[in-house]
Amino acid sequence: MSALVVLLYVGDIVAPRFDRDNWPSRSWLASALVDAAFALVSLVNLFVAQTGLLELALILRLLHPINLFLRVLRSFEPRVVDG
Repeated sequence: MSALVVLLYVGDIVAPRFDRDNWPSRSWLASALVDAAFALVSLVNLFVAQTGLLELALILRLLHPINLFLRVLRSFEPRVVDG
């Protein structure tokens, strides 16, 4: 199960690189770093085999769409121009 979660996160890290219209410039980098941190939890669980880490990884996976939604909301904020 942990390997599946790791593969899902790797897919989430790689996918924005092929979708330049929705992920311009370096905006994909913040998402990739967060996904990499979450994938690391599951990767550690592959070797440690703790039920608690698996539960944590699944909860983090459920929170993932919330993070994307908050990034979309922030993209609608007006830009501040220093005068």
